[in-house]
Amino acid sequence: MESAELEIISAKEQLQMFTSNLIEKTILVEKLEQRATHKAGFLRAAGHYI
Repeated sequence: MESAELEIISAKEQLQMFTSNLIEKTILVEKLEQRATHKAGFLRAAGHYI
């Protein structure tokens, strides 16, 4: 394989890893937002103001 082909393969692998990490972090943020929203609703229902 030529050097340029190896660089393309490497770049594609890095892009795939970056994309996977971004998806993983997005899911984590969504879960944390849901928890925060749930907790805020629970605190409001209990009479606490946030």
